[in-house]
Amino acid sequence: MGNANDALVFMVEKRGDAGIIMLRMSSDKALALEVSEHRKLVEGTAVVLWSYGDHSAAICGFVFTSDDTLATEQDPNLVLGAQGDDQIILVHKDDYVRRLMFYRSSKLQRQKTQKQAWMELLKETGL
Repeated sequence: MGNANDALVFMVEKRGDAGIIMLRMSSDKALALEVSEHRKLVEGTAVVLWSYGDHSAAICGFVFTSDDTLATEQDPNLVLGAQGDDQIILVHKDDYVRRLMFYRSSKLQRQKTQKQAWMELLKETGL
């Protein structure tokens, strides 16, 4: 969303073994993504930065889904989405216009490896 030069950089931290992650700002680990209005889990609720200090256990959890979205840990049907140019909100997972997609490095590496394999095959066959 917006200009890449103005992008916020987040760190992904695992919480436990259930695939739940927290998203903290790289430049200030006390700040993390949080669903506003006391985690009001309805479509359209804003997702904001919130200061947690050293209280990691209280940070809002998210889960990577099979379709490359980030869902709330409490409701897999609510995922991070965009509203306008500068606001992150909760949207239904089937909102293909506003939902945000997150490509993890492992998936990008697999795609790169597949592309390399195709390129080598094309070279070998002379196509």
